[in-house]
Amino acid sequence: MYRLGEIFIPNVNFILMRIKVLLLCVGTLFMSLNSSFSQTPIALAKALAEQKVKVLARGTGGYNGEKLLLSLKNLTGLPIQIEVPAGQIFGSDDTTKQDLMIVEPEIIPIAARGVTKELVYTMCIQSHNSSPGTDERFHFASMAEGPLLDLAEMIAEQDFHNSTAQSAVWSVTNGDPVRFIFASDTGMVRQLAGPVSEATGADVQDFNFVPREHLMVDIQTSFEVLLNQDATDATLELIDEHGQLVRRYFQGRRVEEGFMRWTLNASHVLGENAQLKLVLRSGSEVLAERNVTSQDTIAPVLDLHAKTVVVYEVPQDAQVMSGIYDEEGKLYYRVSRYQLRKQGMHRTTLIAKKQLPDGMRFFAQVVTEDGTVLARKEVDPNQSEPVIHPKAQLSGTFQWQQTETQQNLRLAIYDSDGLVKRILYDISEMNPGRKNFRYRFEHRDGPDAVFFIRLTDAAGTVLQEKKITR
Repeated sequence: MYRLGEIFIPNVNFILMRIKVLLLCVGTLFMSLNSSFSQTPIALAKALAEQKVKVLARGTGGYNGEKLLLSLKNLTGLPIQIEVPAGQIFGSDDTTKQDLMIVEPEIIPIAARGVTKELVYTMCIQSHNSSPGTDERFHFASMAEGPLLDLAEMIAEQDFHNSTAQSAVWSVTNGDPVRFIFASDTGMVRQLAGPVSEATGADVQDFNFVPREHLMVDIQTSFEVLLNQDATDATLELIDEHGQLVRRYFQGRRVEEGFMRWTLNASHVLGENAQLKLVLRSGSEVLAERNVTSQDTIAPVLDLHAKTVVVYEVPQDAQVMSGIYDEEGKLYYRVSRYQLRKQGMHRTTLIAKKQLPDGMRFFAQVVTEDGTVLARKEVDPNQSEPVIHPKAQLSGTFQWQQTETQQNLRLAIYDSDGLVKRILYDISEMNPGRKNFRYRFEHRDGPDAVFFIRLTDAAGTVLQEKKITR
């Protein structure tokens, strides 16, 4: 208790103690925040599995280098560190473009509920596909294994972020020998040759380590083929002028009769003037081939997605098939294989979803085994994409009073365009009296489709009719 006129002298020790406590608290908080990023990093695969992060990946274009931009979002309330290891593969959402493999490990800190973007070093791993373009979408995929993982870790350790290492990666993924590694630095090639030799079984001692020019010739091309037969063991390869294999795109694949098209990456390191050839073969038989140059481009195509209805008569029981043909009658796309059709009238709906050569006319045809064309109708390439409705069934009773005897009558279901949907009965003779026919049929024309059941004579004149709706 202080009396009036006395001087107040603060307790210095007390104040100093309070300041120390405050500084200690602030320091502890700062250390806590600062050390929160110093916790053990979490592997990206584990963080995704535990739903701690969300990742978006987009390509920046090109084969190797900082070609993948990762956008990582922390879904937790605490700061975390994400480890992205060398060998982690991100798959392209476009199956015609190459997947990318991480070749430089990264530790990426992310604040609580924060988002961090990081460019990472990658290399392409599918030489048969095209180079990823700018802003291509990728997704988290698998982890490299064996020699490919060893190679990814070596590239990261030695900082081999160049086209020489890229050629080594392709050698492993393609199963190509050591000679497919090109570089002027033979020391680098000697190191890279180990994982390649392990993956391919090729003896490194058989390789002559001499400097070789490595100029990547980037070729994006397409190979269009019209086949007149099925091939069950087709192989597609890119070979040089000496018949040496440059790249194998597939082997032992089934390829169907008709028009086939592949969009390909024919990039190589053999120089601008290299004479290359694409060869499609079945066993030893060459089905198609084409020369490839550095000026090649991807040929334009028609993305046909059309629905065509044809009505035809089968004069006697026969095996028939349907497909899309050109003006000369060459098959470009088989819609259905040979099936038995009974004698009488038939209706077939051909739905074609296929890439075909641009600038040509195409026709929906139904043909017999001996080549007889039963139906032919031009396909409209400009129609909107057809909607495939679920199967629906309609049934009911068709009644009328027959006043006289008549011959050669037909009872059938027709759609709103007047095309036969289904023939119910062909009647040689009908006597007078009350007629009562039950009908049932299935369709995929949609819930608003309108049909008609009609009785017609031999000339096609409608004698009786009933409208049918859902």
